[in-house]
Order: sequence, then C-alpha cells, then structure tokens
Amino acid sequence: MREKLPQLFPGTTFAFLPADIVSQVLNFGVPAPIDLQVAGQNLVSNRKYANSLLAKVRAIPGIADARIQQAFQQPTLNVNVDRSLTSLAASLKRTSPTAMLTTLSGSSQSAPTYWLNPANGVSYAVSVQTPQRDINTMTGLKTSR
Repeated sequence: MREKLPQLFPGTTFAFLPADIVSQVLNFGVPAPIDLQVAGQNLVSNRKYANSLLAKVRAIPGIADARIQQAFQQPTLNVNVDRSLTSLAASLKRTSPTAMLTTLSGSSQSAPTYWLNPANGVSYAVSVQTPQRDINTMTGLKTSR
C-alpha cells in the first residue's frame, strides 16, 4: 500500500498510524513516535526548513511514513469583523467567531443539544448548521445567517 497508493493518487500524502492501543499510548497521542516541530515568525522560511528537514529524516534507515502533518495548501477564508461595531455589544467580540464556526460546521460539537421524544423516551441529537447549498459560493457565504 505504501508504494501503490502514492502512484494511484499523486500529490496525496498517506500515513499508516499504529492500530494498537499500546503504541498510541506510548506515542503520547501524537501520530508518530518521533514528532519534530518547526516554529518561527516567517511561514515561508518555516516551510522551506521543514521540507529540508523532512528530506533528511526520510534518508534515515527504518523511518516509514515521514511526512509534514500540517497542511499548507488548504483553502483559507479571512474574515474581517468591524471592531467598532462589535464594541457596541461587548459580547459580539467573543461570540462572532463561535457563531461563524457553529453555522459552518454545525452545533453538535460546540453546543450539543438533545431532544427527548416524550412518546418513547429516546433522546435524539439535534445539530444546527447552514445548509451546504446556501454557502457554495463566496456570496452565499457572506450572506449566510
């Protein structure tokens, strides 16, 4: 699988994490027993250094699935919040990011809610989320409520 998957899906990174609980505990929850972290002020320089470090790590005999865990080519969305407007309602400064996260990803993780069916006594999880069809364009994303 280590040889075939990258050939079948070029540009995609694959990793095979340990399946046993002992290895996961010994790794302290990180995806691998060796975890190198690069931090600095310049993201481009950090990425360049991380790539050169990765090439050196891959050359070490016995290393498998060496990769950069942090994805850098993911799409991003910059949101500008009018601070003067949010200062009128002090709570908006804290709730604006939470409201945006909740509406885009759903409330099941950030604010779990359950409905108890009185007929059968079963609790059902209720999640609030903006329908994907309403946020499939930048205009839709800007106007979603």
